[in-house]
Amino acid sequence: MYLTRFRDKPGLAPTIIAQPVDKIQAHLVHNASGATFNLSGNICTIGREPSNTLVLDDGLSSRYHAQITQSRDTQGQLQYQLIDVGSSNGTFVNGQQLTPHQPCTLTPGNSIRIGNQEWTFRPHPPA
Repeated sequence: MYLTRFRDKPGLAPTIIAQPVDKIQAHLVHNASGATFNLSGNICTIGREPSNTLVLDDGLSSRYHAQITQSRDTQGQLQYQLIDVGSSNGTFVNGQQLTPHQPCTLTPGNSIRIGNQEWTFRPHPPA
């Protein structure tokens, strides 16, 4: 009888669990608008093509411009590397153009320029 009454009660709406904040280890802050883009996966692709993780509406950005990879160094510390994937107009970190396909390890406060877009790399503060 208890099971019958339980089944007759209206059910709860499905729960959708957001991605935990502790999974987000770093983010990019857009210098002009202050918009934040969370780096929560192992690879973030950047460019004009809608299939990229971070889509830039910028005529100076290539369709597939750059990517940011997440990995662990030899001490087990999380690190992020920016790679220009052969873009037409280059990718810049702190004003220096990256060599295509050569990873550049990002450090807190690095300025990243892709086309007319400028971003600042910020690690998520430890809990």
